[in-house]
Amino acid sequence: MSENMLRGSLTSNTSSKGTLGFKGERGYSNYEIYVKNGGTMTEQEWLDHFGVDLTDYIKTSEVNAIVGDLEDLETTDKTDVVSAINELNTNVNSLDDRDNYSTTEQVVGTWFGKPKYRKVIECGALPNNANKDIAHNIQNLGITTDCRGMAVRTSDSRALTIPDSTPNAEISCGATNENVYITTHNDRSSFDDSFLILEYTKTTD
Repeated sequence: MSENMLRGSLTSNTSSKGTLGFKGERGYSNYEIYVKNGGTMTEQEWLDHFGVDLTDYIKTSEVNAIVGDLEDLETTDKTDVVSAINELNTNVNSLDDRDNYSTTEQVVGTWFGKPKYRKVIECGALPNNANKDIAHNIQNLGITTDCRGMAVRTSDSRALTIPDSTPNAEISCGATNENVYITTHNDRSSFDDSFLILEYTKTTD
């Protein structure tokens, strides 16, 4: 589009602060459309060319300097700046949650595109050469991506990691649709407090 064609779209007595030109794809500004069609003027020169006072309006170059082009953002939603920022904030909050451990279920990341959840299950004392089942109360459990934990003997603050296959320990753990379980191969009942950290997906996502 030539500069003469753009000039012809305004009358000499234009005084309102209306939309200059037509709306392009992806919501490009009129100046961006001008540049895409071979225009070489700077944005200020382009505005001065029409004699339109847009002093109180933020320029395209100023917006891009602040937030960059929407198409360059690593977000799924590129509808507008607000939507993209909201998605980025959600992603940041999700990153913050990766270091949070709670008995309340929370999303801590993704697993092959699906939300990944984490929940800490309190398991009490370890069993004596036996298996112990503890209800995890998780609805619609999908794939268990990680199961691990720790046991503590409060009398001397000694701790064991779970699972643990060191000599005289041999503790394993896992999860089913209803429970988490801890299995010991000798008497570890003196460890009177334990918990498992379960990370998983859901069948409903």
